[in-house]
Amino acid sequence: MCCMETNPIENIEKHRAELLGKINTAIASLGSNRKWNELPEFLPEYKLIKGKRVLMVDDSTYTIEDFIPYLMVATDGNMQFVLHKEDQTSGGLLRAILDSKPNPDIVLLDYSLANGVEGPNIAEHLQIGGFEAKIFGFSSESDYKLRFKRAGFGFVYKSSTDLEGSVKNLARLLENQKT
Repeated sequence: MCCMETNPIENIEKHRAELLGKINTAIASLGSNRKWNELPEFLPEYKLIKGKRVLMVDDSTYTIEDFIPYLMVATDGNMQFVLHKEDQTSGGLLRAILDSKPNPDIVLLDYSLANGVEGPNIAEHLQIGGFEAKIFGFSSESDYKLRFKRAGFGFVYKSSTDLEGSVKNLARLLENQKT
């Protein structure tokens, strides 16, 4: 019996549908009723992020919800998140990050988390413990850039009005670290 030929266009459409399903499943897991009907565009700048496992850590459900589609498309479906909840200690947050499977290549870590927990402190604990992922500060407050930089971590400005721009800035930062 001869093998069936696969149609590349059908494969692309199937992959796009799977990616859209992942986006909507991730958003629904946050308790949202929001649904995406089509994917955001894969931008050429995303090529350095494609296939990378990116973990976003934030205490805002809405911020995570907003970034899921763009990070999911940029990573080709390899985006995860940890929602830091009000009742979660810094130790619990560290455990949630460490328990993320598959292990992330990149962590985007908000500065101001719940209960006064600060992202740079979490990043330092991860680094001391031998965590191997690249850790980047990811905040809408550009003043926090210096605190992450002083601790030895990169920083990506998290814009609520230019989500694609924030993801492109992550790719640029990765490009600059390669050289």
